[in-house]
Amino acid sequence: CDRTVPGMLIFTSGTLTTGANTLTLGAAASLVGAGAGRYVHGNLARVIPKTLTVPAVFAIGDATNYAPVEVAFGTVSTEGTLTASTAVPGGAPAAGDPPAGSGISQSRYVDRSWTLTNSGTSPLGFDTYAATLHFVGGDVRGGGDYNNFIVARNTGGTWSNPAVSDPLATSITATGLTEPGEFRVGEPGGTA
Repeated sequence: CDRTVPGMLIFTSGTLTTGANTLTLGAAASLVGAGAGRYVHGNLARVIPKTLTVPAVFAIGDATNYAPVEVAFGTVSTEGTLTASTAVPGGAPAAGDPPAGSGISQSRYVDRSWTLTNSGTSPLGFDTYAATLHFVGGDVRGGGDYNNFIVARNTGGTWSNPAVSDPLATSITATGLTEPGEFRVGEPGGTA
C-alpha cells in the first residue's frame, strides 16, 4: 500500500521496492544516504512546499541501477505533489521528429526513461523547472556521445526537445520546462 514519510528517510543498504504503490516524502521530509544500491525502486513522490529553495532529489532507480532525478523549480506558487519513476524500456524512443517522434537517434540513445507526474489530487503549481536526469554508462546504446545528447519529453503523446545544459557522461539537465512528462536522452536524429 502507499506510504508517507513525514520526517527523515535514511538509507543504509538495499533498495526499497514500491511495485505499483507510491512512497511519498512529506513537505518537511529529508532523504539521507541514497546512492548506488540505496534508493527507491518504483514510484517516489515528494510534497513540494512553496518555500523550496534547493533542488528536490528523487532517489530512484530500477532493479539494478540508481538513476535519480533532481528537479530545480523557478517559483513554486502552490504546494503540491510530484511523483518520479524510472525504467529501462529496452528500445529506442519514438522515431521521427517532434511532435510525433522524439527527435532522438534510433541507434545512439540512453536506454532509460524517467517519468514525472503532477498529482491529480494535490497538484503542484510552478512556473518553470529544470530536471537533471542521471543514468549509468551501461544504459548508453550504440556508442552514443554524451557531448551530443539531447533530451526528449513526451507530454500527452506530443514530443518536444527542451533546451539542455551540462551534458556529462552520466547525466544531462533539461531546462525551461513547464510541464511534467516522460523523458528520454540520446543523440539527435529521429530516424538515424
